[in-house]
Amino acid sequence: MKRTILVCDWCPEPNKPSAVAQLALTNGHGTKGALAADLCVKCTKRAQKLFRRRPATHPHPAGEASKGKTSSTHKGVRRGQEKKDKILSVATTLMKKTEIAEKAGLNDAITNWHIKQLVADGQLKKIGRGNASRYVRA
Repeated sequence: MKRTILVCDWCPEPNKPSAVAQLALTNGHGTKGALAADLCVKCTKRAQKLFRRRPATHPHPAGEASKGKTSSTHKGVRRGQEKKDKILSVATTLMKKTEIAEKAGLNDAITNWHIKQLVADGQLKKIGRGNASRYVRA
C-alpha cells in the first residue's frame, strides 16, 4: 500500500513539515480553480495573520485627545456658536463678507456659511445684492 504525505508549500526545501491545512483563495463562488496551498501549523498561523482584521486607527492615541474639548458631536455646536459671536461682535457697521472675515480672524468660507445662517435667523441684516451686499447686526 502506497502512502502520500502532504508537505508544506511555503517552507524551504530541506525538512519540510507535513501539512495540516489547505487554504484556498476564492471569490466566494466555490473552490474550483482557486489558488490553494497546503500549509503546516506555523505557516497556517502566518497566513491567517495576513488576513486578520486589524483594529481601526484613531488620530489621537487613547487618553491623549485634545484637552478641554467635548466629544465631536458637541464640538461643532460650541465652536460654531463662538464663531457666530465673533461675527456679530465685528459686524457693527455695514461691511462686506471679506471685511467681516478679516476682522474676525476667520476663514472666508466659514464666515460665509455662518453669515448665511445668521441672516436666516434674523441676527444679521443683508443690504444690497451680489457684489454690493453689505451686512450689519440687526
